[in-house]
Amino acid sequence: MVLNACQSGALGEQMMRRVATRLLREGTASVVAMGYSVYAVAAAEFMAALYEALFEGIDVAGAVTARRLRQANLRSSPKG
Repeated sequence: MVLNACQSGALGEQMMRRVATRLLREGTASVVAMGYSVYAVAAAEFMAALYEALFEGIDVAGAVTARRLRQANLRSSPKG
């Protein structure tokens, strides 16, 4: 399950009500979600690269990790 919506993976006071957590509790094997807001352009780039990796046969965890590292190298963050 891929949730392409800002803060869909956020943890907080109402964690058990969050969509990502609920999906996992109900038996979804993997959930890709974001805990904070991202620019739409960055989300689109990530999604394209994620699906490309999945179609290449890379598992979900590996695809997410590789794509996050790739995006981290594309743009520097003021927070490091």
